[in-house]
Amino acid sequence: MTSAADFIGMNPAYFSRLFHSLTGMTFSQYSNRVRVEKAVEILKSNDDVSMTEVSLRCGFDSIRNFNRIFKKYTGYTPRSLPKDFILRQRLINLNETASNPTMAECELIESSD
Repeated sequence: MTSAADFIGMNPAYFSRLFHSLTGMTFSQYSNRVRVEKAVEILKSNDDVSMTEVSLRCGFDSIRNFNRIFKKYTGYTPRSLPKDFILRQRLINLNETASNPTMAECELIESSD
């Protein structure tokens, strides 16, 4: 999270609060979800890869942590994941009171410089 906050030039504490208010989840929850999505993708496309390799490729620091978080988001252990599994839950559900961070309602205007 600190790297993400630094990348966009925000104080980490402010970034954390803003991220949570816009998405309804913590940055850690978001990061874990992205990692699990990548792990599902790897597992569905490659039978020859070890669980340790999958966990390392997806940024988990231990196989135990990988297994715990993977099961939390999918309901399956990495080894028992069905080949036809689809992670259906939306990644980001904006809070009802949050503004849309995509700025879709903004209009691009030309500069006269």
